[in-house]
Amino acid sequence: MRAHLSILYTYRLIQPRSGEIINIKKVMEHEARQKFELLEKDFLQNSGIVYDFKVEVGFISDRIEDRAKNNALDFVVMDKTMRSNSNESLEELLEHIHVPMLLVP
Repeated sequence: MRAHLSILYTYRLIQPRSGEIINIKKVMEHEARQKFELLEKDFLQNSGIVYDFKVEVGFISDRIEDRAKNNALDFVVMDKTMRSNSNESLEELLEHIHVPMLLVP
């Protein structure tokens, strides 16, 4: 499709004990980057696909909405097991971002 691929990894940051939040954030982001590097090596490197990888803290639906507001999105692919702790449902997310979405089992 010759489109730019943005890979968005979102996570929730829950602070179990005070003072540990920065370390937890660093560990989670490091683990996300390690997982991405495996995917990148197997599927993206030398493929001709233009892509970027973002790690962001927050609810999945909120992060996708924010990306849609600040970037031109043509299509969203996501895992169907997406869970959101906010009141926003998947249907509401679709209404807000106004782009086709593919849910992968």
